[in-house]
Amino acid sequence: AMQESHRRAYKAGVKFAFGTDSGVSKHGDNAQEFALLVEKVGMTPADAIRSATVTAAEVLGQGNVIGTIEPGKQADIIAVDASPLS
Repeated sequence: AMQESHRRAYKAGVKFAFGTDSGVSKHGDNAQEFALLVEKVGMTPADAIRSATVTAAEVLGQGNVIGTIEPGKQADIIAVDASPLS
């Protein structure tokens, strides 16, 4: 029922802000949530990433400080040897 509810909300345009209770799982396992957002909710990979960056910052009222890579904003950046969208 939760997956169907999330699917309907996403299709209706409800903003999703990625969050985790990472204290209950091994560090790094929370990244599996991205795949679940794509596979079970129907988000595009880009929207799943935005839910943890741009949208999360906006929902927290911090969009002017974090959430995107722009001059004057704080950011943590990683580099990977593959597309994060795949």
